[in-house]
Amino acid sequence: MEIEITKQANLILGESYIFWVPTGAVILSAIAAVYVIYLNGKRERRRTTIDLVIATEQDKVYKEKYASISKLIINDVCLVDYARFIDIEHEKLNNIRYVLNRLEFIASGIRNKAFDEKIYKEYNCTNLLKIWKAIAPLVAEIRRRKGVFTYYQEIEWLSNKWENKKVKRINSIKSYLLI
Repeated sequence: MEIEITKQANLILGESYIFWVPTGAVILSAIAAVYVIYLNGKRERRRTTIDLVIATEQDKVYKEKYASISKLIINDVCLVDYARFIDIEHEKLNNIRYVLNRLEFIASGIRNKAFDEKIYKEYNCTNLLKIWKAIAPLVAEIRRRKGVFTYYQEIEWLSNKWENKKVKRINSIKSYLLI
C-alpha cells in the first residue's frame, strides 16, 4: 500500500517525473527554436531594408527621375494634366511612373513584411507623403481613365497609414528655428 501511495505522489498529470523532464526539455527547445527563427527574420528584414536604402541612394537614374518630379511639385505643376499621355511616351510621365513603381515595390514589401517598416519610415516618411500628396490626383485620373482601381494602391495604403501616424520628433534635438 505504501508503494502505491508513493507511485501516485510521483505522478504529474498521470505521468512520472522521468517522463516530464525530457518532454519539458523538448518543449523548451522547440520554443527557443521558434524564437530564434523569429529574431533571425526580424534581423534579416532590417538588413534587407538597409540594403534597399543604400541601393536607392546609389541609384543615379532613380535620383534623377525623383529630382525631376520634385521640380514639378515645387513649381506647382498640375500633374493631372499628364494623364492625357498615359498611352504614349512622355518623359515626365515616364519619370513619374518610374518613381511610383519603385515606391509601390517598397510599399508592397512593407505591407508583406519583407522590409522593416520602422526603419524605412524614419528614413523616407516625409518624402513619400509629399510625393503621394502631389501625385494622388494623377493616379486617381489614370485609374479612372484605365478603369483599373488598383494602380499604386500599395503606396496609397502606406501613405494613409503614415499620414495618421507620422515620425515622432526626437526630444533630445534642440530646434534652433524656434528661437
